[in-house]
Amino acid sequence: MTDILRPVLELFVIIPGILLAYLPVKNYLRQTPLKLTAWLLPLLLGICILGGAVCCALQIPTRWFLFPLLPVIMLIYHKTLKISVWKSVSIFLAVFAVFTCVKSLSRAVNALMTADLHITENELWLHTGAGIFYNVICLLFVLAAWYPACHCVQTMVTDENFAQTWYVFWILPVIFIGVNLFMIPKHRSTLYTGRILQCYIVFGLVLLIILLLFYVLFLMMAVSLNRNARLQQENHFLSLQQ
Repeated sequence: MTDILRPVLELFVIIPGILLAYLPVKNYLRQTPLKLTAWLLPLLLGICILGGAVCCALQIPTRWFLFPLLPVIMLIYHKTLKISVWKSVSIFLAVFAVFTCVKSLSRAVNALMTADLHITENELWLHTGAGIFYNVICLLFVLAAWYPACHCVQTMVTDENFAQTWYVFWILPVIFIGVNLFMIPKHRSTLYTGRILQCYIVFGLVLLIILLLFYVLFLMMAVSLNRNARLQQENHFLSLQQ
C-alpha cells in the first residue's frame, strides 16, 4: 500500500496545480465553476490513482507517466476556457514550472529524510514524508498566490494591449522546467558527496526565487503597458475635445 501511495502523492499535485491555473481565468470559463468541478475533479483524482498504480506496477518514475499526460491535461484546460491558446498554454506552463522547482526542493528534503537509511540505489519515488511535504508546499503556494492570481494576473489576461507578449512568455517556464529536469541526479550517492546536497537545496531555492521574480517583472511590465495605453487614449480624447 505504501508503494502505491508514494507515486500517487507525487501525481496528486496536479490538482492544486490545475486549481492555480484556473484562478486568473475564472471569468473565461465555458462552464460554471460548479459544473466544471463536478467532472474535472473526479477525473483528476482518477488519473492520480491510476497513474500511481501504473507507476507502481511498471516500476517507473512518475515523470514517465506525467509528461505524456500533460499535453492531454493542457488540452482539457484550454478547451474549458474562452481565451487564446497562447494565454492558456503560458499560464499552464507557468504553474508547471513553479511546481517543478518545488519538486526539486522536495527531492532534496527526501535525501535528508532518508540519509540514515543507507539506501544505495536510486529510488523511483519520494518517500511518504517527502511526498506529503511536496503537496503541502504546493498547497501553500496556491494559497499565497490566490489573491495575485485572481486580481493582478487576471488583469494581465484581460489586457489586450499585452496580447503579443504571450507569444514568447511560454519560453521562460520551459527553460526552468528543463533546468530542473537536468538537475535530477543520476546516482543517489551524488547528493551525499561533500556539500552537493546543500548546494542542491540552495540552487533549487535560487531557481524558484528567480522564476517568481521573472513573473513579477512580467506582471509589472503588463501593468506599465496598460497604463501607457490608457494615457494615450486619454490624450487622444483630450485632443479631440480641444
